[in-house]
Amino acid sequence: MPRIVLALLLCCLSLTAAAGETSTIEEDRAEAAHDPDAEGALAARYLNGDGVAQDTAEGLRLMQHAAQRGSASAESGLAQAFEKGLPGLPQDSEKAIRYWKSAASHGSAQAEARIGRFYLSGTGGFEKDAIKALSHFQTAADHGDPTGSLFMGLAYLGDLGEIGDLPRNSKAAVIYLHLAASDFPHAYERLGLIYHEGEGIGPDPVRAARLFRKAADANDAEGQYNLAHYYWNGLGGLAVDHASALKYWRLAADQGDTDALDRLGWISLAGTGGEPKDIRTAAGYFRRSADIGSARAQFYLASILRQGDEVAKDCESSLRYLQLAADSGYAPAQNELGEVYQQGDCAPKEPARAIGYFTRAADQGDVAAFANLGRAFENGIGVEKNMSTAMHHYLQGAMRGDSWSLNHLGLIHSEGRGGVSRNPELALEYFQRAADLKDSYAMNNLGNLYHHGEDVPRDLGKAQQYFRMSADAGNPLGQLNLGRLYRKGEGVARDCETALKYIAVSANSGYALAQIDLGDLHQKGECVPRDAVKAIDYFERAASQGEVFAFVRLGSAYERGDGVGKDVTKALSYYLRAAAQDDPWTLNQIGLIYFQGREGFPAEPQRAIEYFERAAELKETYAINNLGHAYHTGRGVARDIDRAVQYFWIAADAGNPLAQFTLAALYEKGEGVPKDISRAITLYQLAAAQGNDKAARALQRLRQWG
Repeated sequence: MPRIVLALLLCCLSLTAAAGETSTIEEDRAEAAHDPDAEGALAARYLNGDGVAQDTAEGLRLMQHAAQRGSASAESGLAQAFEKGLPGLPQDSEKAIRYWKSAASHGSAQAEARIGRFYLSGTGGFEKDAIKALSHFQTAADHGDPTGSLFMGLAYLGDLGEIGDLPRNSKAAVIYLHLAASDFPHAYERLGLIYHEGEGIGPDPVRAARLFRKAADANDAEGQYNLAHYYWNGLGGLAVDHASALKYWRLAADQGDTDALDRLGWISLAGTGGEPKDIRTAAGYFRRSADIGSARAQFYLASILRQGDEVAKDCESSLRYLQLAADSGYAPAQNELGEVYQQGDCAPKEPARAIGYFTRAADQGDVAAFANLGRAFENGIGVEKNMSTAMHHYLQGAMRGDSWSLNHLGLIHSEGRGGVSRNPELALEYFQRAADLKDSYAMNNLGNLYHHGEDVPRDLGKAQQYFRMSADAGNPLGQLNLGRLYRKGEGVARDCETALKYIAVSANSGYALAQIDLGDLHQKGECVPRDAVKAIDYFERAASQGEVFAFVRLGSAYERGDGVGKDVTKALSYYLRAAAQDDPWTLNQIGLIYFQGREGFPAEPQRAIEYFERAAELKETYAINNLGHAYHTGRGVARDIDRAVQYFWIAADAGNPLAQFTLAALYEKGEGVPKDISRAITLYQLAAAQGNDKAARALQRLRQWG
């Protein structure tokens, strides 16, 4: 619900005559002769031109005479006249204050209320003093002044700040606001909020709706805003009515209510409530609110101008609005400004400067800023890398219920990142807490834990449950993983149609790994008719995002001529892009091209060795086996049978079937190792169990011939 705008309460002063039917001037003059208050009322008629030609000079003469005769209301009228200034009467603050004080001393409730406002704001030569202000408001209210009643009601709600030991008292506020409401429609809005929140009196949304309508019909902007809120959500017995909600928000916006402008901006941005999505219209609302001074609108307008989606990208204006919001203390803008300087988006890349903005936002408890500080210290961006400090910031975010920080802490403890010890139990706790906050990435991570069964008992039912929750929340990882379960029939019946549905949704959202999966399905003819050309299209879409596995798939396709013309040069170019990301399979594949030679590429064994060694350092067992082969044959290196055997054993122990077969053959022949038929048979069996046909035939030969 919206904030209180005291400026609306400090309404314009007006000179008014007494209520009732307008009498004749002669009758008023006759009454004024013996009643100074009546003379003051007559003066007001001349000043306002009420039933008589406006005559400022005559009005002032009569008003001053009535004041001299002791009329407190006339003194108040003079105070207003000098405070406002009239035609032929310049403003005179000193005289206005003098008359206000005199009127108060003669019992004017209106003057008491005015002096209370002076003390509250510290203007008119009065030192700011909320306690004295409250005393004057109380006196004014006790004598039936609506302004005094209004401010007493606001004071009991805490809207005027902390005043001495005055307790917050909704019941007292209700009494005073009802007394003020006939003169101040805004009091109806405050009463509506009291019944909406129900503090101290119990919620009564039906009464709140009725009070908001009274305020709205009296053109109170905040009443219009809150009545719109009730229509939008169907509160207080009102049916959901987006059209009426929009009508009242627009009325409030026309009065410059920034909450209404911001809400209309959001509606246009999201395209809800029957309104079309229209970023230009949203930007218009946010700009109006931003120029009034709404930090929130400045923040959102800056984002729209920086993205340049349907509106011209304007980095200069974006940065200016974002800086205004940040300088006003709006924490999300401070955090966003940090991201701008960290990423170099619409501003120079200044990671150290970004840290300052993140820190300012974090000091206000902004959870996104804690996450950004954590990432900066974890990765050494703009600061010296420090995992301990990073963990401190992540924990601060987690303590405040930030699901991203909770999920990231789960990843750190699950993987043992940055020197933090692996703690599967704690990781599971963090993932679960984040998932309870509807974090779709944490749901996916829980699905992975139960799918792999490494740190928790394997439970495909739970895996499917968490992947589905993540997928239904729109997470592309959850969609892909759920699709993969249906593709393989893990924990669910194998279902190509459902698998394709989820994988395609993920791929169409732009998720590269899902695009690769779709490419694989079309390349293999699995769940869909084989279509190598369509597979290439999916691989290229993923490759455009820099996905290493897409480079691998495209390299392999060009090397084989599958879906594209065979082109070893293009194959090598894709392999090299994958190798730049240290993909071990690709490094080995490049090594094979140079080791064996291909069309248009003469063999370069020595160059091949470099790639085999890089892949071997990344534990690629086929590269390790290839190094063994190189040293066994002396191709690209000096022949060294002992070193060859060493490499074969490393690869064989890691489960590589080629290395197991080669070692078995060496032990069978006694080449470079002692002849050992028993060990050879064991190695042949290991290789054959993994589908190595040569090993299977060797076993058959040994069993047949001994």
